Amino acid sequence: LYTFSGNAPTMHIDAFGLWDVPVIQPVLDLACAYGIAKAGFALEEKYVKTPTPKPANWDKWFHCVISCAMVQACGEQAAYAAGWWGESASKDPVDSAGDMAANEDGRECGGNKKCKPDVKSCVKCCEDRGYRK
Repeated sequence: LYTFSGNAPTMHIDAFGLWDVPVIQPVLDLACAYGIAKAGFALEEKYVKTPTPKPANWDKWFHCVISCAMVQACGEQAAYAAGWWGESASKDPVDSAGDMAANEDGRECGGNKKCKPDVKSCVKCCEDRGYRK
């Protein structure tokens, strides 16, 4: 068991002892992305309830910033999967296409490796790309 699983049988599964395929980390990364999205939606809900009207570009800015934070905290694949999953149920294909483009911009702002999330850099990068100005 330990030999064919890279000495980590709880992190790798290989019934025939031929591959070393990590299975736990992608699940943890998706859980991470879900947590960030949930926190983001709570922030959006709080913002929506304020008497000040939302900026016209708020939704796209929100998608960009949250996707950036997901990349930094959870990795690019998890951020991509979470964004795609979130838009797959949309009933408005035009809005969904704009959201997906904003998600892509956010993933680019986040970089390509996990690091400590820096929301200020995400906000600046998304605003530099034309969201919420």
